[in-house]
Amino acid sequence: MHNLKLKLASAAASVAAVAIMTAGSAQAAYEDSTIDFAISDSTPIEGSTFTVKASSNADCDWTAAFNGSTESASGENISAEFTAPSVEKDTDFALTVRCSYDEKPVLTATRTATVTVLAKDSVGGADTDESGVLPDTGGLDVEYLWAGGALILIGAGATFAARRRSVKA
Repeated sequence: MHNLKLKLASAAASVAAVAIMTAGSAQAAYEDSTIDFAISDSTPIEGSTFTVKASSNADCDWTAAFNGSTESASGENISAEFTAPSVEKDTDFALTVRCSYDEKPVLTATRTATVTVLAKDSVGGADTDESGVLPDTGGLDVEYLWAGGALILIGAGATFAARRRSVKA
C-alpha cells in the first residue's frame, strides 16, 4: 500500500513537471514583439533626407510611413530613407514604423515618432550676412574682466586679513 502511494505521488509530480515545462515554452512562443528604432535626424531641414532604422525580435513584414511616402521590407529589420517636404514654417510630421508578424491571428506592433521639418528660413537661410562674418551681437567683455579681477583682489585681501588676525590671536 505504501509503495502504491509513492508511485502515485511520483506520477503526479512527473505530470506536473511536464505541464509546467510545456506551459513555459508555449508562453515563450507568444512573447510580445518589440520594436527598437532610431532616426538619423529628427529635425531635418526641408529638402534634406533622413533615415529611419528599426529592428524587432520577430520576423516582420515592415512598413515605414512618413508624409504619404511608404517603404516596405521583410525580416527582423528595416532601413528606410525619406525626404523632408517643403514647408513655410517649422512643421511636425508623424513617422510610423509598423511590424506585422505571423501569428494566428496576425499581430502588429507599431511605433510612432514626431519629425519636425525645419523651414530653410528658420535656420538662418534668409538672414545670413553675405560677407560670411558672424555679427557682433554681444556687449563689451572688458567690464566683466575688471569686475572679476576686483573680486579676486577683494577675496585675496579678506583672506590675508583673516590669516593675520588668527596669527595674532
